[in-house]
Amino acid sequence: MRSRPAPPTISIPLHLARSAKRILGPVRVLFALGGVSLIVGVIWLGQGVGIIGGSFMTGEALWAVMGAACIFVGAFLVRTGFRWRQAASVDDDD
Repeated sequence: MRSRPAPPTISIPLHLARSAKRILGPVRVLFALGGVSLIVGVIWLGQGVGIIGGSFMTGEALWAVMGAACIFVGAFLVRTGFRWRQAASVDDDD
C-alpha cells in the first residue's frame, strides 16, 4: 500500500493570520445581518406598496416605510462590512 503525500501547505505570516481572523468574524456578521435586512426590507416594501399580495400587510403604508428603513439599514451594514474588510486588507499590507 502506498502512503499518500501530505497536502501542500501555505505559509501565512502570523501577524497577518491574527489580523484576518480578528476582522473576519465581525465582517461575516455584518454581511449576514445586512443581507437579511435587505431581503426583509424588499419584501415589506413590496407588500406595503401592493406589489406582493396575500397578506395583512398588503397596501399598508406602514409596511412600505418599515421596508424602506430595513433596506437602508441593510445597505449600511453591508457597506460597513465591505469597508471593514478593505481596511483590514490595507492594514495587512503594511
